[in-house]
Amino acid sequence: MQRVKRGFYELELTVLADNPKELKDGEVTARLAAKLEEVIKKKPENWLWSHRRWKLKYEA
Repeated sequence: MQRVKRGFYELELTVLADNPKELKDGEVTARLAAKLEEVIKKKPENWLWSHRRWKLKYEA
């Protein structure tokens, strides 16, 4: 989402999967994470994550 002017925004929607039920477990999540990373890298100034997003640490 991008602000055009006060009270006006443009939104770009992307299809992550045509049929998500045919994908492996976690594939939609992986695609979403990759897309989010791409968007953040394009305009990092639009993102401020000052809180701990994931409070628990799990072993890989």
